[in-house]
Amino acid sequence: MAVTSMKYRRLDSNGDYTFGLGSQGFVTNTEACAQAIKTRLELYEGEWWEDTNTGLPLWQKILASLGSNKNAIDVILGERISGTTGVKKITSQSGALNRKTRGYTYSAYVETEWSTGVTITTSV
Repeated sequence: MAVTSMKYRRLDSNGDYTFGLGSQGFVTNTEACAQAIKTRLELYEGEWWEDTNTGLPLWQKILASLGSNKNAIDVILGERISGTTGVKKITSQSGALNRKTRGYTYSAYVETEWSTGVTITTSV
C-alpha cells in the first residue's frame, strides 16, 4: 500500500525533538522516512517500555554474530529498514566489520515512496 505523505517532528543533533520552530520543526516524505529508519535502527529490542519485543536485536542476535556471520547482520538490519513506513525497497547494501574497534558499519541505499533513493548509514 502506497503512503501518500509522511510527516515527522525534526530531531536535533542530539536526537531530541525540536520545538518552537513552526513548520521548520517538521520533516516530510523522503527526509521523514530517512529519520524514521534512523530511529528504528537506534531503538534496541527491549528498550521501549510499551513494547519490549520491538527494536533492533543488538544484544540478542547482532553481537553474537559479529565476526562469524556478516550476512546475518546485514539481513537483520535490512529487515528493520524494510519494515519502515514509506520504504519501497533496499536497492543495495553493504556491511563491514572493524576487528580493531569491534564495530560494524552498515550502509544501504533505500528507495522510498517519494524518491529513487536515500543513503542510510549506521554503526553498531
